[in-house]
Amino acid sequence: MEEFKRENPLMDTLPIELIFIIFAHLPIKCLLRLKTVCKSWLTIISSSNFINFHLHLNSLSSSNQLLIFYTNNHQSLYSVFLNSLKSPAMKLCFFNEDLSFSGISGSCNGLILCNLNHNKTQNFDVCLVNPSTLKFRKIPKLQVPKNYLYVNFGLGYDFKRDDYKIVRIVNFVYACEDGSIFNAREVMVYSMRSNSWKFIEEKVSNHATLASRNGALVNNHLLHWMFWCTSMNEHRLSSFDVCNEKWGEISMPDCFKENGINRGNQVNWLVCDGDDKKLDVVDLGILGGCLCLLTTNNFVIHSSDVDIWVMKNYGVKESWVKLFHVEDFDVTRSLKVAPIAYCEDGKEILLRRDEDSNVFWYDLREKRVRNVDYCGLPDYHGVSTCIQSLVPIDGNGT
Repeated sequence: MEEFKRENPLMDTLPIELIFIIFAHLPIKCLLRLKTVCKSWLTIISSSNFINFHLHLNSLSSSNQLLIFYTNNHQSLYSVFLNSLKSPAMKLCFFNEDLSFSGISGSCNGLILCNLNHNKTQNFDVCLVNPSTLKFRKIPKLQVPKNYLYVNFGLGYDFKRDDYKIVRIVNFVYACEDGSIFNAREVMVYSMRSNSWKFIEEKVSNHATLASRNGALVNNHLLHWMFWCTSMNEHRLSSFDVCNEKWGEISMPDCFKENGINRGNQVNWLVCDGDDKKLDVVDLGILGGCLCLLTTNNFVIHSSDVDIWVMKNYGVKESWVKLFHVEDFDVTRSLKVAPIAYCEDGKEILLRRDEDSNVFWYDLREKRVRNVDYCGLPDYHGVSTCIQSLVPIDGNGT
């Protein structure tokens, strides 16, 4: 603490260490104001030690967790405190910039990765945003390979280099000279520290197809995607470590095969092909910091159920447990139910029915739905979670 010099006589009676602790428990709005009081306070609040300590405290409490919505008509971002949903939604306005968003692709340590909207049919420009400090950073554009099918993103933190990285995976069709066609994927990684993209791999295969989903982040540095492996006739769950930029594999629960998740045909991803086909659906996400798998079985018309599985101990196959089961047709009718977050006491879980519906609380004990109304929030298309942080974004908007 010796590097923090005193410039405010009124605080001379307090040890620097105590000021540090007091500041760490203050809301970010207060901290942003305190930075303008004197140079010593600016030095404390802007230091990497303070930012990391403040981030650690916020990560331990769900009361500091934000819900970030992007709206339908105005392509704007709004924030609401997860456990204070009666408070008005706040529109995120970025200084000297009118940003228009088309989606959210990831969240890490208080930063969110957003898709930018330029009123084009297809758009793959992204930017990093800190919704707490209202700072942003536009990411250098990349060309998309021809014959692409879809583009996936993920955001993670390389703790070995103190660097935030964006992973972009482009799935495309590769045509050989003999006329045969294969699926292929290109992996690129962006480093915020170097402000540049790096080529990782281009892989051609007719055995594995990546689902059209963004990466699910565990432990801040491990991104996860689900693959359908044709040769093995089953799903594969793969991880990408942003620290060493290498792939790994996570074991799926054995009981998935017993429950009919892998039936010899590739399952649909968050889509049902008409009422005459009720297929199993698998979704991948994060719940309470754990890997989360969602399965939907729907073998009877107008009846469906949903199972939520979590990996309690990361990397341990035996730690997969079925967290809860939902049979409420009002909840499961769309076959697109997805968990978002626990409430503060853990008795309820925030769910959404599909990308176009509102979120709601589901009581895990009573198995009842409680709707949520947001004051000042326009119709929204998507939602993501984010903790509050002072993590800086060097570049545009700092």
